[in-house]
Amino acid sequence: MVGQMLIGRFRIIKSLGAGAFGETFLAEDTHNKIKPQCVIKRLIVQSNPVVFIKIQKLFDLEAGKLHQLDHQGIPKLIAHFENGGQFYLVQDFVDGHTLKQEINPSTKWTEAKVRGFLCEALEILAYVHDQGSIHRDLKPENMMRRQVNDKLVLIDFGAVREVRQTPSNLAIGLASFGTTVIGTLGYMPAEQANGIPCYASDVYAMGCIAIQALIGEYPHNFEKDVNTGEIRWRQRVRVSDEFAAIIDKMVRYDWRQRYKNAGEALAALQPAPVIPKSAPSVIKTIPMKPPITQPNHTRRNFLALAGASTLSIVAWEYFRPKGKEPSISTKPTASPTASSPAASQPKPPEVTSTPEPTSPPINRLQTQTLNNIITVDSYGRETNRRSVQIQYFVEDRVNLPNGAKEIAMALIPAGKFDMGRPNSEKGDSDELPQHQVKFPNDFYMSRYAVTQAQWLAVMGKFTDEFNKSTDAKFKGDNRPMIYVSWHEAREFCKKLTSLNTTRGIYRLPTEAEWEYACRAGTTTLFHFGETITSDRPNPLVNYNGEYPYANAPKGLYRQVTTDVGSFPANAWGLHDMHGNVWEWCLDEYHDNYSNKPESLKNNGSEAWGDLNINENDNRSRLLRGGSWYRNAVYCRSSYRSRYYARDRIDFIGFWVILASSS
Repeated sequence: MVGQMLIGRFRIIKSLGAGAFGETFLAEDTHNKIKPQCVIKRLIVQSNPVVFIKIQKLFDLEAGKLHQLDHQGIPKLIAHFENGGQFYLVQDFVDGHTLKQEINPSTKWTEAKVRGFLCEALEILAYVHDQGSIHRDLKPENMMRRQVNDKLVLIDFGAVREVRQTPSNLAIGLASFGTTVIGTLGYMPAEQANGIPCYASDVYAMGCIAIQALIGEYPHNFEKDVNTGEIRWRQRVRVSDEFAAIIDKMVRYDWRQRYKNAGEALAALQPAPVIPKSAPSVIKTIPMKPPITQPNHTRRNFLALAGASTLSIVAWEYFRPKGKEPSISTKPTASPTASSPAASQPKPPEVTSTPEPTSPPINRLQTQTLNNIITVDSYGRETNRRSVQIQYFVEDRVNLPNGAKEIAMALIPAGKFDMGRPNSEKGDSDELPQHQVKFPNDFYMSRYAVTQAQWLAVMGKFTDEFNKSTDAKFKGDNRPMIYVSWHEAREFCKKLTSLNTTRGIYRLPTEAEWEYACRAGTTTLFHFGETITSDRPNPLVNYNGEYPYANAPKGLYRQVTTDVGSFPANAWGLHDMHGNVWEWCLDEYHDNYSNKPESLKNNGSEAWGDLNINENDNRSRLLRGGSWYRNAVYCRSSYRSRYYARDRIDFIGFWVILASSS
């Protein structure tokens, strides 16, 4: 097939491998000039007219579901089609390696490394389960690390290998699908081997991978108790009792004794909350919810290798024995009612300048009193409310419509702070080591994310991607500007600067400026305190309230952006620093702070990385703040994310800084 053009779009370059299910090819997407490389998986099905028609319909149905799985850790399905009696799946290509290279008998992982891996993998899997899907073939070979950023990607959903090349075998497999083995020996639990997989089956596979990494042995060689069928592994490695208990529960022989889904397992791995003596004991779970219909938003061009295996999922959904799938249920959690002691006042920043700014000169500063600077405890209960005075100016050279938020620039005082997370705070390794950063000069930061009205007033028109992709419910003068790349955000800053040549230079914030401004003198996980909430009694942040942090109750998941300024500000007058939209930062992404230059620690207004680039550069750039789409844990002050500089997504926006230098 090398050189062949499929459906007038995909040109086959070379074969990447073949198996019983068909063949995988490296190909060129001639309709995509930016990322032309892709992977095509050909699924061979010979012609049995009765079976073929059923498969054809179900293939389209299930491939459509795969198109809706929009997550950075899941392969993006570009296209699916039938041609000449064979089915094709097209996905983005990734330059990376499978975890088979990392998890092998020659290397035993530490508890900390396995815990970190599980948190990353289960977060992706929790999203899959939340959408009503099951992977069913989790193993190191079906997990990849992208070379560009080492982030995990789950590949090869389902088990296309069950679709054989002969009509008789295919018909038999479909008719008796309840007894067809789907999965891989060792990683597959008993109920899945009997043709009745459930969410807990994926949890079992993840537990087996964790044990494999700890003891350096393949799962099919695991020692098992002859009477109970439970895996005997704890005597092979030294880990904490708490961690061992979590793994044991993940791999219970009886699926009813496991965590019901990936969300529950992920919650168990989170740090145990500190419960005040006056508060009741609360068992926090993240139960499964029924699948919801998500708007068709392009969240990013995720990279992926090896096709999502659809046909067995198709066959299972169509022919599975009714009433045999294990039910998934959770018990409701108790809501805390006891009050907690008042929290201490946030630590003020160390200010090294006078209140009036020295650089750049602004003569029209306004003063405003904010009365709702809120602090909450780990349950999301308000423990303190105070008033502060802030200073800001309005960029009055931008002609905005009535009712549109002004470009208001808040004074951020010079000072210093500890950037990153302390070792006592659970999080990713790229948030370490915590280090002190200084700001010798004041600067100004927009009080809100750049809005759609502000963008239109400065740029004169929306981007093509915004016009093409933005759902109506995301549009509004005061909604954050979305579907804007890092390059386009910088272009906005240049245009805004050209309107105002005497006040300084507008630009994106450095990562250090962002975290310093977000914290506003606090040292807690969020500038609100120990957690955040999305719903009553204290609606503080627009995030996915289905997945709260610490002891906070589950809350509202709006599934859309909100008008800027809809939630309380921090002590420096900045709104929505947690949630709503991720915010582009100026810096390149680095995987930790270990090699951060001293000059950047002495001046946090200097960006880390190359800025002398053209619009075709697509290196990873920093994002901060979390979004309406993400869980609470990703909204922490120290959490770091990144996307490619050319990515345009419905949960990414940006803030602007006014400084005296570029």
